[in-house]
Amino acid sequence: MTAGVAVLTGGSAWAEVDYARDIRPILSNRCFACHGFDDKTREADLGLHTFAAATRDLGGYRAVEPGKPDASEVMHRLTTHDADEKMPPASSNKKALSPQEVALVRQWIAEGAKYQEHWAFVPPVKPKVPEMAFADLPLKEGPATEIDAFIRQRLPEHGLRPSAEADRATLLRRVSLDLIGMVPTPAELTAFEKDA
Repeated sequence: MTAGVAVLTGGSAWAEVDYARDIRPILSNRCFACHGFDDKTREADLGLHTFAAATRDLGGYRAVEPGKPDASEVMHRLTTHDADEKMPPASSNKKALSPQEVALVRQWIAEGAKYQEHWAFVPPVKPKVPEMAFADLPLKEGPATEIDAFIRQRLPEHGLRPSAEADRATLLRRVSLDLIGMVPTPAELTAFEKDA
C-alpha cells in the first residue's frame, strides 16, 4: 500500500476512502452483528456503529484512534494471528477480511475515520453540472442532457471517447429489443425511418 492510496483488486485505487462506499459494507457484513446498533447483542461493550462508540476510551485504548491505525485496537484485531483475539472470531462463521479490505480500513483510520450518515437519511443535493469543451468530440453540439455532461467528464479518465449518434435503424432495434425482446418488423423500421 502506498501512502494515501489503498490498492484494490485489479490495480484500481481510491484516492480517499469513502465510509459509505468502502467501510460501512465491511462493518455491516462482519462487525455490526456483535458491535453494532443493538445494545442487547453488543459484545464486549464495544460499538463500531458510530464515531463516538468506536473512539471512546476503553481503559487506555480505543477501538478506532482517528489518524493512527497502528494505535487502533481494530487494526490489531484484524491482523493478529492469535485465534483468541482475531476478529471476526471463527465462532461467528463470518469470513476474515481480505488484505484489500484490511488496507481500506487502515487507510480509513489514517484519514481520520470519518463516519457518514446512511445515504437514506441525507437530503439529496443537485450537483453542479460539469462544463466542458466539446469541439474535439464527435457530438460537437455538446451533451443532450445533464447526465451526458457527467458521463463525458469521466470518459477521458478511462481513455474513452463518446461514440457518434446511432442511426435510426439501430436506435429502433435497441429500443425494440429492450422493451419487447424482438427486433422490429421491416414495416416498423420503414415507418420509423420516415417519421421525422
